[in-house]
Amino acid sequence: MGTIRGFILDSSLKKIAKNMIEMEKTGLVIDVNTTVKNWNEQHKLVKPEEVANLQSDISLFIEVEKKRKLRSMSARGYSNYLAEPYVEKAKELMAPPSFDKPQED
Repeated sequence: MGTIRGFILDSSLKKIAKNMIEMEKTGLVIDVNTTVKNWNEQHKLVKPEEVANLQSDISLFIEVEKKRKLRSMSARGYSNYLAEPYVEKAKELMAPPSFDKPQED
């Protein structure tokens, strides 16, 4: 099996963090570093030299999930946000050429 990167990696780290938060809600006291180290030994998530980075990233995702306030966003609004630079460029390219002479001082 290959490696995961980008938004899928982000999603995976977020899922692990949310799982740990759910475990804490049941009353378990979780040591993130020890738990992540044990999971990595069991599941080989990352190379041994990357465990500290995995621990750090999961800790960051836990902090973000615990502190975040926003629970939803408009899909249409987000799509518009993503498309805006392309729409503006398309409008620019489709506009008729300007034959106005530059103003001379």
